[in-house]
Amino acid sequence: MAALFTDTHHSTLLGLSFAAVIQFFFIASIGGAAGVGVGELIRSRAGIKDDIVKLLRIGRWIPVIVLWCIPVVNAFPVWLTVILPIILFVTTVGVAMAALHDHILRSSLLGPDREAVLRSALRTALTQALVVWLFSQSMMSGAGWHWYAKDSRALLSALLIGVVLFIVDRVFRSNFSKCSSACATIILEELKPAGWGMLFRSSTLAVALMFVWWILAAARLEDSISSPASFLASLYQLVAKNELWGDLSWASIEIFGGLFFAAILGIALSSIFQKPSVWTSLFFTGLPLTFITPLMAWMAFPGWSFQWGMAPKIIGVMLLSVFPFFRAYWGLRDRSLGLRLILGVEHALPFAFVAMLFMESMASIKGLGFSLTQASAVAQTRSEGLAVVAVIVGLLFGYSFILRCVARYRYRTEILMD
Repeated sequence: MAALFTDTHHSTLLGLSFAAVIQFFFIASIGGAAGVGVGELIRSRAGIKDDIVKLLRIGRWIPVIVLWCIPVVNAFPVWLTVILPIILFVTTVGVAMAALHDHILRSSLLGPDREAVLRSALRTALTQALVVWLFSQSMMSGAGWHWYAKDSRALLSALLIGVVLFIVDRVFRSNFSKCSSACATIILEELKPAGWGMLFRSSTLAVALMFVWWILAAARLEDSISSPASFLASLYQLVAKNELWGDLSWASIEIFGGLFFAAILGIALSSIFQKPSVWTSLFFTGLPLTFITPLMAWMAFPGWSFQWGMAPKIIGVMLLSVFPFFRAYWGLRDRSLGLRLILGVEHALPFAFVAMLFMESMASIKGLGFSLTQASAVAQTRSEGLAVVAVIVGLLFGYSFILRCVARYRYRTEILMD
């Protein structure tokens, strides 16, 4: 087992380790099977399905954010017994949540076509597995795939992931126009308000999870699991710090700066490829390959780009956000420009947060990603890191809530005008 932790593979061209490959197949298969399995079990329970969909709309991104709370450890025994199980658990849960969310939505959209539902859910599981797998490699330490470490390696790695995305796209017979239309239908369906019943059930679930958390922490697991009291104390101390508000402002500028340029690029592409042609067909065929590869390729320029302060982070956010923005923007092409912009930005918002965390963890001296990485490195427990995670999730939920309120108002106005 210790041989997996050696860094001999880092000297190769791609630097891809056997442990990293095994990790990907593990989280993709286990997480995908869990998500699809739970989706099949609750297929006929409409009330439970609605609650889960609304919880997972933002909740499925929490495991991705938690990744940066995991410390990088070079001691093999600690990595094997503590860090690796945490990485596998967090990444697998992230894949399962994404697959379950997609399975429920597609079953409502496609009805009795179970093959199409399963195909869509499995494709989502694979793409989400790629996301959490790629971003978890720095936490894998010596056993990880440091695709971002060298200029040529970043470009070759982006090419490799592009080939994987192409194979996934062909195997699952994906069509971008149909996928974007289905995405638009789902986005509009999710605009429905949650209601008081949903809020009560969510609050009850939160209290129950807090109680379970308290029991686990009290069972002499304090060394690896922070208690709720420790977490709340760390959260209070974090909010009381003046530095937090500077980090929030810095991260918000990076997020919305990247989304602004992603929107401009998405609108430009939509105008260029609006009319059917051979070039439009080729563009839509290759578009799914840009899901995460542009951000990977951007890491080929760390030597000079990270000396620009905030600019490279904004570019990184743009590169990861442009595909989800364009998918929603194109799918909503029958709606008004204002509604398309708002819902496109809201749909790409979680991707922007993930890109912000990744870019700040690579090279930054301020921001939420930097604070999260710093907290995980110096904390004796995970309470400080979890407090930063809570702030990030709260910020994501808050921005999403504001955008959806505005979108809901515009959508109702359009319906009344029609």
